[in-house]
Parts: sequence; structure tokens; C-alpha cells
Amino acid sequence: MTAFPSAPRPGRKPEDQRARLRDAAAEVFLEHGFGMTTVDMIAQQAKASKKTLYAHFTSKEELFVAAIEAICGDTLGPLVALDDPGQTPQQVLTVFGLRMLERILSPRAIAVHRLAIGEATRFPEQARLFYRSGPATLQAILTDHMRALQAAGHLLADDPAWLASVFIQMVIGDYQRQVSMAMIPAPSPAEAERHVQRVVALFLGMRG
Repeated sequence: MTAFPSAPRPGRKPEDQRARLRDAAAEVFLEHGFGMTTVDMIAQQAKASKKTLYAHFTSKEELFVAAIEAICGDTLGPLVALDDPGQTPQQVLTVFGLRMLERILSPRAIAVHRLAIGEATRFPEQARLFYRSGPATLQAILTDHMRALQAAGHLLADDPAWLASVFIQMVIGDYQRQVSMAMIPAPSPAEAERHVQRVVALFLGMRG
């Protein structure tokens, strides 16, 4: 089974059995998809009994919710922590864009993106869960940054959520599609920086 590296969770204790079960479930879901995954498979991956699993989670669906929320939280956490005061719009957007590209194109993030797309038709609720925890949350985070830049007079008075959506698509859109389809590898740091700098220059030129 392929192992997808996860970001470390500060303060997480080894005895946190619920987290261990959730992380084991994430590995199985990413490898086999929601539909093909069984509780038995998760128990085997976690080296735990089904009784232990059901003591912490009432169903496969609840395990999936916990796994997806944890993965999205790990992926987007570094973006929430970014601090803007005193930075120019170019600095704010460049740092955010680089960090976003790195996180969204990580092997684990790409794997969960493929999972959501692949299961969307058969399991729309699971796809909606991913969208709320991932893309919608990402846009909400960047919307706050756009709102702060507008309040400081750095951007035209426009819809900050729309600005966030446009910037996200400019930075990750084609890269995410091609990496998800295994057409290209994730960009090198130098390629990512060049791409984000060009996007930021274009974006700020468009939005004043």
C-alpha cells in the first residue's frame, strides 16, 4: 500500500488512539477510494480490532469525515498562520501563492483531490465534504487576506471572495490539473517562484 507522507501535528500524543485510527483510515481511503474501502481494511491498516474502531467512530462515513478534515487541516494550516501586517501587497500575495502552490501540489493533497474527483458521481456527499474542507476553506483564508489589503487601500474596492477565487485559479489551476493527471511533476522551487511572481505582477496590474 502506498504511504502518503503527512505533515506532523505539533503536540499530538502517541496514545491518541482516535488520531491513529483516523490516520490509518486516511491511508486506506487514499489508496482504494471511499467505495472500495471497508472497515475491515481500516482495522487491518491500524492493527486494531473492529470493536476498537467502533468505540471511536460509529461508521465508515464518520471515519472518512475525520480523515478528510485532518488532511485538509494539515494542508491548509500553514496558510492560516501567515501574518500580513507591514507587508506590501506583492509580498503578501507572493508568500501566500508560493505556500499555497507547495501545499496544494504535495503528494497527499493531490491524492485526496484525485479521490474526491473519482468518487464525486457515486458519493456526492463525500465530494461535497472535501470541497467544504479544502477548496472552500482555502478561498475563505485568502478572502481574509484580500479584505485586509482592500481595507489598507492596496486593492480596488471589489468583491474580496471573487478576487481570492481568481488568484487561486491563476496560481494553481493548470498545475493542479496536470499534476493530478500525472502529466507533469510538481514544479521545482525555482519554477514555482517564477510562476507565482508572474501571477502576482499580472494580478496586481489587473486589480490596481
